Amino acid sequence: MELSPYNPTAIFYNALKLKNAKILEEDETGIMIQIHDSQTALVLQSNLETAKIWFDKHPPCSFDLISLYGDALCDLFYRIYVMQKNCGQNEEKESGELDRLEPRDKADLINKRDHYANQSDLMSQKTTMLFSKSKLFVWPENQKAEFGDFSLIFKTAGLSDYSWIRSHYDLVSNEELKEDLEDGRLFIGYWNGQPVGFAGIHPEGSMGLLEILPKYRKQGFGKQMEEYLIQQLVEHHLAACCEVFCDNFVSIALQKKMGLKEVSENCYWIELESES
Repeated sequence: MELSPYNPTAIFYNALKLKNAKILEEDETGIMIQIHDSQTALVLQSNLETAKIWFDKHPPCSFDLISLYGDALCDLFYRIYVMQKNCGQNEEKESGELDRLEPRDKADLINKRDHYANQSDLMSQKTTMLFSKSKLFVWPENQKAEFGDFSLIFKTAGLSDYSWIRSHYDLVSNEELKEDLEDGRLFIGYWNGQPVGFAGIHPEGSMGLLEILPKYRKQGFGKQMEEYLIQQLVEHHLAACCEVFCDNFVSIALQKKMGLKEVSENCYWIELESES
């Protein structure tokens, strides 16, 4: 599949160019990768029959986090795994779930049920699935990443900054944060010698980890932090892109104000939790 920094393949483009992922599957209509040193998989595939084959070869139960690009792909995952799991709980539940399906989908689910139930798969190993819907924004092609003078001074964060960053940000695990710091993917912004916030690049190559300390908010520092990330990525010939939860209206407005282009297809992050 041809990857580009300016379309829905932007994150795949970054992850592979950064040599931070391996290709599990690829053809002319899609790609599936795994982020190195993690149980995270990213999948983009417009051919749903091919997607089924890929899920057979790489069962979701082998991952802790899966990112699916496109509504149709998420619907497929839901029909196979979520409804399959629910239908297997008892006959009354199964009947209720199946009755809500169209005949074609009902037949497909019934035919697939025994196949998936016989695998050491998601239904037996994962007890919780947390779905998060997000929007993908990318920096437009041929648009220069040239911004005005920054009032902030930026420094690459290191492990010595771990405790301070951890005290202000808890959306990634301790291990992930340490890896981000070790790899030099986090940056701190200083104003008048004081740290006002930080931002960074996720392992898959998207912008994020943006946090401005409460006393410094609404002063344009968040915009500067993101401008700095965009500049860094573009200068290194990478995609300046980010994913924003659909209910984060403030961040969505910021991306549009910054000039990033919203990709039409939604992205779904599915966190798979095992029974403790």
